[in-house]
Amino acid sequence: MWMLRAILVLLPLAALNSQLHAEVFIEGHGANSCAFLNTNVRPGDGWARDAITEGVFSWVQGFMSGVNVVKREDSKRYFDLSAIGRDEQWAYVVEFCHHNPDRDISRAAADLMISRLRLISAPPPTKPAHRQENKRDLK
Repeated sequence: MWMLRAILVLLPLAALNSQLHAEVFIEGHGANSCAFLNTNVRPGDGWARDAITEGVFSWVQGFMSGVNVVKREDSKRYFDLSAIGRDEQWAYVVEFCHHNPDRDISRAAADLMISRLRLISAPPPTKPAHRQENKRDLK
């Protein structure tokens, strides 16, 4: 666990030390404006319509999963991604962007999490069965 936290802290610091790169907070489709999404997607278009919709929705899913990894480590809570279906998640992002063309897709994903997904307590971690078996083998 300490290794994950160290990586999460040191990786951004390493990037800050480099004078050759501009500061970047969000990469990928999430850095695109909602106006970009609006020119390529209309309300009612599904997330699997084409490469753009699949790419954007894949980014949104990865973003939400990443937030959950960090949130679970920090607060032992996470957003239940199954609270609403994928189609409803996508419809929310498209609708958010339709009403907020000046915002980024990353903001649409964050707003989806805050507005539509429930925050639940993380269950205690379980030990994989193979590790328990290995401990018995050592005795």
